[in-house]
This record gives sequence, C-alpha cells and structure tokens, in this order.
Amino acid sequence: MKIFALSLKKLRVMFGGRLWLLPLCLLALIICFAAYSSAMTAKSSPTARVAVFDRCGGEYSKKLTEGLGASAGFELSLCETEDEAYEAVLDSRAEAVLIINENYDRELTGADANDLVEIFTAPGSVTAELIRETLAGRMIAQRSYKGVSEQLEIEGFDPSLMEGFMDEFDAPVLYTVNSMHGGAADTAVFGRGFPGYEGFAGLALMLMLLTLSHRFCAHSSRLVSVRMNIMERGWALDIAADLIAVFTLALLFGVPAFALAPNRSPAFAAGLVAYAFMLSALCVLLSRVVSSGRLDIASPLAAFLTSLFGGCFGDLAALSPALAVISKLTPQGQLIAAAQGNLAFAAILIVEGAALITAAALISKRKRI
Repeated sequence: MKIFALSLKKLRVMFGGRLWLLPLCLLALIICFAAYSSAMTAKSSPTARVAVFDRCGGEYSKKLTEGLGASAGFELSLCETEDEAYEAVLDSRAEAVLIINENYDRELTGADANDLVEIFTAPGSVTAELIRETLAGRMIAQRSYKGVSEQLEIEGFDPSLMEGFMDEFDAPVLYTVNSMHGGAADTAVFGRGFPGYEGFAGLALMLMLLTLSHRFCAHSSRLVSVRMNIMERGWALDIAADLIAVFTLALLFGVPAFALAPNRSPAFAAGLVAYAFMLSALCVLLSRVVSSGRLDIASPLAAFLTSLFGGCFGDLAALSPALAVISKLTPQGQLIAAAQGNLAFAAILIVEGAALITAAALISKRKRI
C-alpha cells in the first residue's frame, strides 16, 4: 500500500498540488478527441448541389438545366429569383450558383457569344472544376446541335428529323470508374486509410504527459528522490511510484482517446496501452536526466518532430519508401502501425518502454552509490 500512497502523492506533484486540474485536463482532451474524430468521419457529398436561376427561360436553357440535372453527380434546385439561389448557398443547401443569362438561346450559336452563363462557387471548392467542366460539355453539345439544326433548316431540311435520329442514338461508354479494392468507395473527407486520428491521439498524449511530468524534474522533486535513495531499495520504490503515477494518468487519458476513435478495434486498444507504457517510461527517464526548464522547451518540439516523421499528418508510405521506414522508428508511427493491425509494433513499444525504465532505474541506482 505504501507504493500506491506514494504514487498518489506523485500524481499530485504532476498537477502542482492542484489535483482538481485533472478533470479539466481530461475534459479538454475529450473535446479535442471528439472534434478530431468528427472531422475524420465527416462524409463528402456524393453530388454537387447547384442552385439555378434561369433568366432566359428558353428552349435550350431549359434543356441545359434538364441535361445537367440528369448528369451523374449533380443535384439541381431551380430557383424563382436570383436572391433565392444565393440564399440556397448561404443556407448550405447548395454549393454553387448557376445563372443562365437572357441571351442564352439567342446567342448560343453566335460567333461573338459571350457571358451566356455565370457560375459562382466558394473559394477553393472541390466541386467547382466538376461543375465547370460538365457545364462546358453540355453547352458545347447544345451549341453544336443548334448550329446543325439551323444549317439543316437553311438547306431546306426539317431539323426535327435530327431529333428522331438522336433519340435512337446510343452513346458509347467511354470510361468506367471502379474502386481499386472493391466494394463501395469510401466517402470520408480524408479517406479511409488516412491515419489522422491515431496520430493525433499519439501527439496529444505525448504533449500532455511530457508537460505534466516535467515537475518530476523540479529541484524539490529531485530532493525527494535523493532522500528516497538513502533508504534500502528506495530508488526502486521511487521509480515504481513515478511509473505507476504517469502510467495511470496515461491510461486515464487514453480511455477517451479510444472511446471517441472512429476505429475502436482491439488492435488500437492494445496499441494505446503499449504506447501509454512507453510514454510513461520515457517521462520517468527524462525526469532523471533532463532539467525542468530544458524539458519544457524540448518536449513540444520533440512531440511535433516525431509526429511529423511518424506519419501523423499524412501517409508517408505514399511519398517515399524511406519515409515509411523512418515512421516505424518513431513511437507515433509504431502506434499507427499497431492500430492498423500489426500488433508486432505494440510489442516493440512495450520492449522500448521496458528498456527506458531499466535505464532510468540504473541511473537512479548509480546516484545512490
């Protein structure tokens, strides 16, 4: 019971004697994990929603909207006024506004046709290019059709005969789109294979634990360790209490990280536990070899760099095989690999943690001698 009482005191030390800060830290992490999880699971719209206002109201302008509405990946809403079309965008009922001008039917085949339509899209819209290209294709097809019809009429032919032939014409299938891995394509905004959440969880846990454990490096805490070393095997008790305190805190922070994860697999749970143990051992080792001020400065940089090279912000394997190997050498990369089902990396994290805590114990024992 002595070791658990000492661990509780160590936990109080981590929060500067204000243990009531623990629920606040936990609440902050829950909010961060929930927000990031929502972003990771957000779905992209399968259709481009366009609000249309037809100023022309002619035969070809109506055919344009009908053809665009029949195109795969489009969802049109016809508006009575221009203001109604813009309100649809403001209310998130549409992503773009299409205005068909009054001169559309009249100048569709004209040599100096200009500004037949206007498109308004949000800056950097993903669907803007799709809307422009599809609309351009439809307009070019209409322009050609009307031009041929007018020429047939000039030559004395009935242009309506061409419509009969058009109805019988079956357009060839020029391309097909298939999922590389079979099944329905993933509609998550960041893609199914993006390791964003696992990487974010690794970064958040590392930053939080390194920040809180820096109090073990303080002069007062080190004086306690010196007094503990006077006792028989006091150094071992001191190391064990530090490890239990940090590991308990890591597991406590890891619970919401797992509960709010898009992928709550047993592999991710095992990876989180192994990662928490490795981080706890790292914090204990750093408290024996680094001063408090230096740890405060170095911990955010170390967390960011290891997260960057660990693949927390993107799939490094798609960039370079060398970067893919480097990512597996970082704790965050090992966590991501374990979460993806390679439990060998969870074992590696545990071995690394054991090595780190052994090094911390040897340093403490040497100081006693």
